[in-house]
Amino acid sequence: MGAGLGGGSSDAAFTLLLLNQKFQLGMDETKLIGYAAELGSDCAFFIKNKACLATGRGEILEEIDLDLGGYSFLLVHPGIHVHTGRAFGKITPCEPTHPLRNLDLHAVDGWKNVLINDFEAVVFPEHPEIADIKTKMYEGARFMLR
Repeated sequence: MGAGLGGGSSDAAFTLLLLNQKFQLGMDETKLIGYAAELGSDCAFFIKNKACLATGRGEILEEIDLDLGGYSFLLVHPGIHVHTGRAFGKITPCEPTHPLRNLDLHAVDGWKNVLINDFEAVVFPEHPEIADIKTKMYEGARFMLR
């Protein structure tokens, strides 16, 4: 909770999917996405459970062709809780200079130069240790790529 990974949102979405299946409600994906969007902005994303470009509040989903099967991921949990509502209230979303729709045009190791996380401008000043972790991870990745 509070890690920004959609834990609560995915739980809510999978609960909807489970209820639909268990009670044979027959709701299609569109209806499930509608209900999920009422629960939270990013809940709808977990109904599809595929790589998607999310727009609107997060409820408008466009599947994208993205395969990261050959990559490993490192997840670091520093034990810091960031209140989602407060963070959303403080961000100023920016229009990306490189549209996410064209992300596949860039090599994965260059994504750090084209992907912007609007939350960093809010979270890093309040929790500089998270910024330090990001810096160290990039330094480690640079070392590993050599």
